[in-house]
Amino acid sequence: MGEIFEEGRVSNAISDSERLKRLASYVPVLSDEAKPFFESGQMVGRGTWDEPFEFGSAGPFPAEIGNAFVEIAYATGWVRNDFDWMDWSVTEEGADLRESRVSVLRANQDQLEKLLTSFIKADRLIDGALQDAYSRGMLLAIAERARAFLDEKYSRMGPVAFSNYIFAD
Repeated sequence: MGEIFEEGRVSNAISDSERLKRLASYVPVLSDEAKPFFESGQMVGRGTWDEPFEFGSAGPFPAEIGNAFVEIAYATGWVRNDFDWMDWSVTEEGADLRESRVSVLRANQDQLEKLLTSFIKADRLIDGALQDAYSRGMLLAIAERARAFLDEKYSRMGPVAFSNYIFAD
């Protein structure tokens, strides 16, 4: 399904359940410390005239899994362009959500969108901002909250719908 942008957000080109499902699918990945979500910049080259040393990014940057997470967040409308994320980040609500996993686990979907937007966009300006959110378990908390929304939704629909959700690809 194609993406349609309106007022700085991806429209409902995909269902709300699908948006939640894609974000929630990262719970196992974000829980697995063996899978690198971030990588450090590395020096490449041999130090010769033909192959001089080159340095990668000074700060940590998303590994393949991290890049996929950010791409999914953009593609499914979790990253918004219709509000001032910098100003929101310093409000009482924004600061509380950015610092407290417990608050994230009680957040509504609008708050999750704003929070994820602030983490991802801050990383464009500050090397390591997204890694900090990851290492503090905030990205995992966001994915867990998305899964909780799905659990609530499908458990109300009855056992067949719930099992379809649980065992779906």
